[in-house]
Amino acid sequence: MADFSLTKDGAILFPNAKIYYDTGTNLAAFGERDDVFFMHKRLAYIRVYQQILGLHPANFFQNILEVGVFRGGGAIFLHQLFEPAMLACVDVTKDPIPTLDRYMREQNSQSIHLHLGLNQADRDGLQRVIASDLQSTVDLVVDDASHFYAETRATFEAVFPQLRNGGIYVIEDWGWAHGKRPEGKPAYAPAKKSPLPLITELLILHASEPNAIEDIHIPFHGMMYLVRGRAPLAPSFRLPRAEGASGGLRRLAWPWRKRR
Repeated sequence: MADFSLTKDGAILFPNAKIYYDTGTNLAAFGERDDVFFMHKRLAYIRVYQQILGLHPANFFQNILEVGVFRGGGAIFLHQLFEPAMLACVDVTKDPIPTLDRYMREQNSQSIHLHLGLNQADRDGLQRVIASDLQSTVDLVVDDASHFYAETRATFEAVFPQLRNGGIYVIEDWGWAHGKRPEGKPAYAPAKKSPLPLITELLILHASEPNAIEDIHIPFHGMMYLVRGRAPLAPSFRLPRAEGASGGLRRLAWPWRKRR
């Protein structure tokens, strides 16, 4: 675990990197620059990752998967904070990410693998990355990609079975459609479905198969994380669907349970 401090100019200072975080007022100053490291995460997110780091002994988080890279600041933060043996990063864009490329050169790092042009809903593609980069075992997953229901759900179904017992699965910004917005500010994506139904489905899974999910934490409105339980899940795993707008849910069958 790397020690860090917070600077007065809104940055996280590690021994080997300075990463500006989103203070709410510095996006215009740092958000599009390639000469600084910037991540679109508020201080509350950073505190939750500190909390996650403290859940396990040192060196637990050796294999990390980040889904949604954007400009690379989040990947740099995860690499510095958790010091994994391998950080596999996936993003739908095919364009280079200059800040992350520069960080990898400066650190001479072989422990970050970047996979561009891979949609988070590509189940087979995600599983290939996990097999090739992470030896089919994941300790920490961070989904900070589309923030849409179908895509986020597909990622969970593809990746969660390969999360180790005690591993952590993070879903960021799941509540974007339900918070208050300043008057006149448009919704993030009014034509797309928010991940809220997924949260209900995860609760159903937790209630129906408690050994699959050990615990669910929602430390604040923008973030949630799950602790993986010991129950094995088949590669064909699918989540139950939350049916009925009024909350009526039919009984569920579980054909995806892995035979013990």
